[in-house]
Amino acid sequence: MPPMLLGWDGKESARFGAEEAVGDADARMGAVYAIDSSQIWWARGNAYAVDRVTKNGAVTGRIARTVDWFPPGMMTTALPWEARPRPRIRSITVDSAGRVWLLIRRAHRKWVADTTQPPRRPGPIAIASLRSLFDVSQYFETVIEVFDPSTGVLLASSTMSATIFGFAAPGILCEVGETEDGRATISLLSVSLQKVDRLAQRR
Repeated sequence: MPPMLLGWDGKESARFGAEEAVGDADARMGAVYAIDSSQIWWARGNAYAVDRVTKNGAVTGRIARTVDWFPPGMMTTALPWEARPRPRIRSITVDSAGRVWLLIRRAHRKWVADTTQPPRRPGPIAIASLRSLFDVSQYFETVIEVFDPSTGVLLASSTMSATIFGFAAPGILCEVGETEDGRATISLLSVSLQKVDRLAQRR
């Protein structure tokens, strides 16, 4: 099913596209950002592409890149410590100037499989066997990229720690951490565009 906008009463007030075959679900399960009640930015789940879609299903804009580190159609074959994970657009936001910010999570450039873990048994994955978000972050790195939506031109790009996992708001990144006793922590970082080629951040 496509993204939907629900009212406070739980009833659907807008649907951004039509239902498609289950086989296409992977391509459609990408990050979504609501511009307003009538249009959204919607990332493809298996390619570096983000479409601006109206509630009538019309695509009115696209941001896309062709880069070696984001091959289209790459599939998830195992857990990220078992097989090299695929890249994915995890979060989208739009700043006050209308620029589109994308957060992409990709395999760390020094990724290696963890051979210390016992082979996973076939069947459902037990929740108790899963690692924390902070622990799993060692297999990834995060790329933040900023675009001019009217031209699709890339304005800035920066590679950051994979402990950063999403936008809490325009200009605010959310970072996960973990204390020595295993408690999860969340930090908010401010990020801004400087000149045309640098991203500045501060905690």
